[in-house]
Amino acid sequence: MRRAGAVALLVLALATALGSIAVAQPAPAKGRMTFVAQTPWVATGGDFLMRVHVDRPTGASNLEFQTTIFPAVATRSEFGETLADRMGDTALVALTPVLLADLRPEANGDVVLSIPIRNPALPRDPSRVLLPPRDGVYPVRVELRDRLAGSVVDKFVTHLLHTPELHATPKLGVSLVFPVHAPPSLQPNGERTLPAADVLTAMTQGVDAVRATPFTLAPTPETVASLAASADPKAKALLASLRAAGVDRATLTSTYVPTNLAALMGAGLDGEVASQLGRGAQTLVDILGGRLDARTWLPEEALDPRVIDALAGRGFDRMLTAEPLLTPIDQKLTLTRPFVLLGRQTRVQAVATDAGLAAHFNPAANQALSAYQLLADLAVVYLDRPGDDERRGVAAIAPRDWRPTKQFLDVLTTGLALSPIVEPISLDTLFGAVPTARDDAGANLVRRPTAPSPGSLGEVATDLGETRRNLDSLGSVLGSGNPTSAVIEEQLLVAESSDLKARRQRDAYIAGADRQIQGQLDQIEMPEGRSFTLTARTGVIPVTFKNNTGKPVRVVVKVESDKLDFPAGTTVDLELNRLNTTQRFPVVARASGAFPIRITLESPDGHLVVGRARITVRSTAASGASLIVAMGAATFLAVWWGRNAMKGRRARGLVPEE
Repeated sequence: MRRAGAVALLVLALATALGSIAVAQPAPAKGRMTFVAQTPWVATGGDFLMRVHVDRPTGASNLEFQTTIFPAVATRSEFGETLADRMGDTALVALTPVLLADLRPEANGDVVLSIPIRNPALPRDPSRVLLPPRDGVYPVRVELRDRLAGSVVDKFVTHLLHTPELHATPKLGVSLVFPVHAPPSLQPNGERTLPAADVLTAMTQGVDAVRATPFTLAPTPETVASLAASADPKAKALLASLRAAGVDRATLTSTYVPTNLAALMGAGLDGEVASQLGRGAQTLVDILGGRLDARTWLPEEALDPRVIDALAGRGFDRMLTAEPLLTPIDQKLTLTRPFVLLGRQTRVQAVATDAGLAAHFNPAANQALSAYQLLADLAVVYLDRPGDDERRGVAAIAPRDWRPTKQFLDVLTTGLALSPIVEPISLDTLFGAVPTARDDAGANLVRRPTAPSPGSLGEVATDLGETRRNLDSLGSVLGSGNPTSAVIEEQLLVAESSDLKARRQRDAYIAGADRQIQGQLDQIEMPEGRSFTLTARTGVIPVTFKNNTGKPVRVVVKVESDKLDFPAGTTVDLELNRLNTTQRFPVVARASGAFPIRITLESPDGHLVVGRARITVRSTAASGASLIVAMGAATFLAVWWGRNAMKGRRARGLVPEE
């Protein structure tokens, strides 16, 4: 009895803090009630307390509370029905209604409803409710009624977790993974847009709330990079909380943005898989420090044997995968042990994350009530096999759009700390201390992934591949490890995000990356429109290139002309390491006149054309061939003139003078 009272007081102390959060919300309509807190676990003879906040009408009140307890649920499917207030049995106990006016409100307007539970070993007490002397999860419906009108003004359903038994078997372990994620902050135009300030604050409070537990954080690298790039104090506070949490626990690594690896590999973009993985891990190491869990992978959207093999080759030998991504098996109870997951050539450990548990992470629901419903769901899983001597465990992954709120996590962590049947465990414990599940033959349970759908990435696979080739070529111009390519690559990686559902969204990011690549190339200016004059057959043509990038670049210059020869060759590897760089090309004119030189600037790998130019060369020198022709013509004319002169003299000698 004393322990139960202490537990109740602890919960009520927590609820007082949570109550202020509830009251801080905009005032609800008159007669509405808000669930605030409850006793998480009720032992033999304990009191089940519920704290609610009521928007009291002015003047006399006809409102009353009607509390009904229903029989304990037998299965998880039945438990799910009770969440929607669909009770399968008639009421176990309908308590006497309590007038709202008879309850003394606290300073913040909260009232406490009490359901005393009878100890069967003690004499009969009519004021206490007698429940069966075994563990059970009992649905409790609380209605706020208008006593005179006989109508229900508001209601909610919670669960009384009755644990009167002695528990000698291992507790059910639960590994919870909380994402710290926002939709892409980087926009197609290169700007960054962080979540609203209140969202950042809530996420910070949520991260701080799990510091004392073995829960796992899964921050999205792109979100972390955006926090690090921001001068916003709330962004800095969240980043500091993530760094502090990383000291106490390993942080899950991931792709730079959540993406469908199976779709990328199916589209022949294996290089993008490597870029996503490499950029994601490096971002978390550089910004957060701490320890990364480089063994456990959380698949996104799809999974296939090729992905399993590729990840296993990178050291990921454990996977947390959703049940729909696996081939179904015949199971009546929740799978509470790891199993073997097959790739094409590899085998890894895997745990099927529970969709039912994940459903309690509902950002639109009452956060305190959702946390207690999660505790109740875990209790139902434990009661599937209450006498199992072997350790069991489950994993629950919060959805990416859920924000880890302090209210939810305070309730959950306190409830788990007080639980006689459930305990929080790390992923290392889940995979290392919980035995592998067995099939009907007694061998390790082996499962396979389902065939993945192609997803929307296939629509832009060609554009992604071409932009990646252009980016790699730009890297050969700017040099490996240059920060400019890293910035442009971020645009390309974000284009592969699972948060982008429409093709036009992906196209916008790909186009943004293309514009940035071209923008870098446009900063290298060509000597367009210039002209040079050669006064001799041979000469040197100076060609000046202007580099406005502010950093050294490497290019290949190619020249060609129909009337000029280039004794030193037509291709030159050139480094533009200052604003203006002049390259001199020795030439030999094959003719006189005006003719063009075509200049092409390419990336060292030959894939990108940096620029094209055309200059004019005028040659005033006669070539050797033309001199020979001219001399021959002069000689011919001289001979012809001489012969004609001699013939004229002979002709004059034959004619007599008058």
